[in-house]
Amino acid sequence: MTKGTKIYFFVVLGIILLCFAAGCFVRISFTGYGTFEEMEQAESLEDFRIQLRGSEEGSFSDSVEDYNSLAGKADFIAKVSATKDRVLSIYAVTKTKVVVREVYKGGIKPGQEIFIYEPAGFSYAVSKYYDTQEGYQLMKEGEEYYVFLKKLKTAAGYRLPDREKNAFLPVVALYSKFPVKPGKLGLADGGRLEEGEYSYGETKDLEIITSEQEVLSKYRKIKKEVLKMK
Repeated sequence: MTKGTKIYFFVVLGIILLCFAAGCFVRISFTGYGTFEEMEQAESLEDFRIQLRGSEEGSFSDSVEDYNSLAGKADFIAKVSATKDRVLSIYAVTKTKVVVREVYKGGIKPGQEIFIYEPAGFSYAVSKYYDTQEGYQLMKEGEEYYVFLKKLKTAAGYRLPDREKNAFLPVVALYSKFPVKPGKLGLADGGRLEEGEYSYGETKDLEIITSEQEVLSKYRKIKKEVLKMK
């Protein structure tokens, strides 16, 4: 290797390391913490304000009309239990490890550990928010859920890294996860929700967060069919 080549190599390496360090700094600065567990121990998550986001575009923007539509679009249907293993994200998404208990559709197996990208998360920047796409509620550690999942989409010719081969997305934001142990179902006040006046503590026991009767009725209808899988 010539002297010039060596210099070029170390310059490029230095740039890569700087970019990596900057990325880590931005990630930690945005969330305020390096890990989800660290945030739980240091913060009162119940005080975080609810920030409702739409899913008009992106990974969670699909739509379903009823149970048959949901089941038809799912690559995997299973009962899982949530673990405390979570990864923070800056895009209102939390990567949660779950253990598969029962399988109703797809090639995953009971006892297998998989990851689910949940469309909600706690962020810590200028203010403390519980960001939720369409009112999705994060799974609670130790609780069991029926989930409807799809594979991660990739560009043609792109191979998923090993760490993502067991990672999945909900088919849709609101109608892809149902607790085995029933939670609360009810309507939030639309004005308070829009103004960000709700805290996570006020809504944490709700299965979904919504102020729309049509959305709640649809959730109830699909859930009724889901529970027949027992």
